[in-house]
Amino acid sequence: MFVEPGEKIGLIHGVKAGSSYEWRVAISLTKYGWEFDYQASFFQGRRVRGGLVVDFLVHTIPLRTALFVDGEYWHPNRERDRLARLLLYSGTGGSIEVEVITGAQVKTQELSDQVILDLFGRAA
Repeated sequence: MFVEPGEKIGLIHGVKAGSSYEWRVAISLTKYGWEFDYQASFFQGRRVRGGLVVDFLVHTIPLRTALFVDGEYWHPNRERDRLARLLLYSGTGGSIEVEVITGAQVKTQELSDQVILDLFGRAA
């Protein structure tokens, strides 16, 4: 797990946050009223090769949004990640949106708040 030096992170829906970036995004989503699932599994997730785990499945309307938080530590292979996301979109018949934010976009809570506000706005 990657955590910025000196930073404390907590639980997201009862699960310890996988990184300080994910922790900040969870705080931002909650701040703006968005409901979400954390570490949502698709195609049997980590149980089978080819499965996929989405960092956040945000309950946007009309389609839910799979939100990936790509920090440099866990996501050095951008091409493999891009392919996995295309398969997710295709495998769900286009029934979900896919968004990606980078670690650089959520280096601070203020940056995270702004990127979430820009992507989703406030929940109705």
